[in-house]
Amino acid sequence: MKEVKPPRKPLIYYYGAALIIILLLNLLLVPFIEQQRVESVDYSTFLTMTENENIDQVNLTETTVRFTVLGEPDQIYETGRMEDPDLVNRLYQAGAEFTQEIPRETSPLMSFFLF
Repeated sequence: MKEVKPPRKPLIYYYGAALIIILLLNLLLVPFIEQQRVESVDYSTFLTMTENENIDQVNLTETTVRFTVLGEPDQIYETGRMEDPDLVNRLYQAGAEFTQEIPRETSPLMSFFLF
């Protein structure tokens, strides 16, 4: 008497499940690991480091200033952005590389369709 075996699922299901697991891990773990590398400091500490020319790279956003210190490329520091009209001049005099993110606005029609 022959044994009846249930049909095997194609490998595409296993590949799809593995892809979903990898994507979920990427979405959940990478931001957590990235946040562990960021240390919050106050704005006066940032200014002191700038005056001492310890700043290596600076990334300015609308609300935050993220920067690295010379000799510590893996450690990222973050502070809130203040209204400081001389900030660009200070960074230039300190020899820091600095950039500012360009805010990109989505069209209202695209926002509607995304929601």
